[in-house]
Amino acid sequence: MFTHVGFEQELIVHKDNQLVDLSSYGLPHDAIPYLLEIRADPAKNPLEALYRLKYARAVLTPQLRDHEILVTPETQHRLSPAEIRYLRHTATKAPDTTLSLYGAVIRVPARNVITAGFHIHFSNNMKFTQSLHDGSTQERTVFGFLDVPTIIRTLDDTFSDSIKSAGRQRGLYRIKPHGFEYRSLPTDVSFDAIVEVLDDIQALRI
Repeated sequence: MFTHVGFEQELIVHKDNQLVDLSSYGLPHDAIPYLLEIRADPAKNPLEALYRLKYARAVLTPQLRDHEILVTPETQHRLSPAEIRYLRHTATKAPDTTLSLYGAVIRVPARNVITAGFHIHFSNNMKFTQSLHDGSTQERTVFGFLDVPTIIRTLDDTFSDSIKSAGRQRGLYRIKPHGFEYRSLPTDVSFDAIVEVLDDIQALRI
């Protein structure tokens, strides 16, 4: 079903009980500089991908502590007027196009609200070394088929309660050069449940 999976977690952070512009501290962030973005290299199985995400977060922990920046349990945060004005001038990039598996209209969050999500990247690519006639070798990549509808529907159904309670939208994804990114989950989703359902998807037990 897929050969590699990678996790990306957004977190809302505070300093002195206020949102903080992470770009001022050299910390990784989304297009919205108020969202801490923890991203790990993809792995061949979900459990290894989770270990890599936890390691990436552990590496950032001392920097957050040094700057007295606290990670909050919030999945969304209502912005003050001053924060909205600041955000207009600090967003770093235009987001990729988000699609809905079900053809639904993509709900745009209110301009005074930021949301933190847990995104899953999938690819089905295989790399191999090809021997050439002159005796040299060349790295090649074969792009395999990804059953995007089945993967998304399985995740939507498994985490429907979490998606609904966080006010998020089912079936959201973005096309990526490596495959696709599933974007419906909130940041506080159960890691154990993620690993379990992805194990089943990868082993074709769905």
